[in-house]
Amino acid sequence: MEIILNKAFIILILAQFLSCSTFNQNHNCAPEIFTGTWCSDSILTTDGIKQNAIQYDFLSDCLYHSYFDFDYGVLQDRNGTFFISGDTLNIFDGDSKKSEMWKYLFNAKGQLVIQNLRILDWKIYLSKSDRFHPKLILLPKQPQDIDEAISLLKQILSNEKLEEIKSHSKNDLVKLHFGLGLYIRNAYQLWGSNKSLRSSCGNEDIHPDECSAIIIEKLWEDLQK
Repeated sequence: MEIILNKAFIILILAQFLSCSTFNQNHNCAPEIFTGTWCSDSILTTDGIKQNAIQYDFLSDCLYHSYFDFDYGVLQDRNGTFFISGDTLNIFDGDSKKSEMWKYLFNAKGQLVIQNLRILDWKIYLSKSDRFHPKLILLPKQPQDIDEAISLLKQILSNEKLEEIKSHSKNDLVKLHFGLGLYIRNAYQLWGSNKSLRSSCGNEDIHPDECSAIIIEKLWEDLQK
């Protein structure tokens, strides 16, 4: 009996394969040379060289951890699974459930060079290291509760910005939703792995919009003292 798999079913099977639960601990997901810590030397785009930093920790059991700086002034991180297929590095984000495909090669300097197949103008040069990325280690870690979030915001935001927030009436704080609120949701990973901060705002399933609104209100109250 001939079985025809439609595209949707194939995608479903692939997604299940990429999930952590279906990865076998002994699965040969990548050559041994990949295993270890890789720190960015440079990130090239059509706009030139980016000053941001990124680090990948590729583990032998097909798991990875990544750490990066997206100009938020706080350390970002992701966790998930990965595997190599031909000359393609496939990365699956365990939080967002999204996958990325990077074309890779090792150059004459021993660097791992990866190029995003969706954003072709992004090319990252990484070198193997036995320590945490020197740029990333200087960044503050993700706040784990509202008090830490407020403390970090007061460190990062300028005095002028803090005075602006303070001058708002409580009813007008909603106007900060797409400015400060957007920063809080993205920088503090409310859409992803920061369950602890979401729990501090009520529970870990709270919507990021609501959580950022709570943090803004608590910051405003703190500034009124």
